[in-house]
Amino acid sequence: MLGFIFAALGGVPKQLAIRRPGQALLGDFRHRESGTLIEVDTWQHFNHYRLIALNMYPPEVHLGFDLDEYRSLCRQWAPRADHYRPESASIVFGEAGDALQRQRAYEDALRDLVTPVMGRPPVVRVPADDGDGEAAYKRVRDQLMELQTRQGERPRAAAYGRPAPGGWAPDGHLAAN
Repeated sequence: MLGFIFAALGGVPKQLAIRRPGQALLGDFRHRESGTLIEVDTWQHFNHYRLIALNMYPPEVHLGFDLDEYRSLCRQWAPRADHYRPESASIVFGEAGDALQRQRAYEDALRDLVTPVMGRPPVVRVPADDGDGEAAYKRVRDQLMELQTRQGERPRAAAYGRPAPGGWAPDGHLAAN
């Protein structure tokens, strides 16, 4: 499936083959005990390439977000997101223009589809298209707390001395949003 998505997004297979092996594809946050990746998606993630990838997901895939909501957000934000940072190039998706959008769409699909296959819970995606992270957290708080309850843990502060919603720790970004 990922090969078809990669091709549909215009990826260059030869370039993918020379990409550094073992390079981690980190999420925004990771729930330590369950290994659940949490992705906070700003408006830049909702481009028409992401919609292409989402439309290629197999119907039986187990996702940690509402697929129809994400498709709708892509249709809403694509006119703006498709033109975000047009000067950015990508080793795997070519010269500047829309390379960053295509790369972001592929890497989001990679996380969504590979994570459950590796025996981990599905990626929980939190749409923050309005830029309000606090409101985004409130919208998915129950889903996040359910994960925490299943793990039987108590809330605690995150790494690096920064507070995070009980038990959630910063895990790093692959690319700036």
